[in-house]
Parts: sequence; C-alpha cells; structure tokens
Amino acid sequence: MNCRRFIAASVLTAGLISPSVAQAQAPPPPSDEVLHDARTEGYNPKGQVEKATVALMWMLFLFLSVICLAVMFKDARRTHLD
Repeated sequence: MNCRRFIAASVLTAGLISPSVAQAQAPPPPSDEVLHDARTEGYNPKGQVEKATVALMWMLFLFLSVICLAVMFKDARRTHLD
C-alpha cells in the first residue's frame, strides 16, 4: 500500500514541477544579434572544400565489402589450429 502512495506522490510531484522547470529555462538570444564565437577567431571564413566528392565513401564501402566477403567464404570445416 505504501508503494502505491509513493508512486502516486512521485507522479503528482513530477507533474507539478515539470511546467515550472520548462518556464525557468532562459529564452534564446535574439536572432538579429551577432554573437562572437571565439573558436573561429583567426580562421579564414572560407574554410570549406570547393568540390567535394564521394570517393572516400566508395573506398570505405569496398573495404568493408571485401571484409564481409572474406568472412562469408571461410571454410566452415576448419579447425581451431588454423
């Protein structure tokens, strides 16, 4: 019986506290205000790759495919001495 009262009290307390916690959060800064980001200080603003390709992803795909095929074609009757 005490367990039911404890669960009911916990649910009621969580229900009463959660709206006040949501309202206590700080409002987001205005979007027209420019914030200074110290992580990008001293860096060239155009630090992007001009023409990106997917060649590295294809090489990763081929490498993983070779691993999968190698496991698939292993001899099933091999011993632990291999």
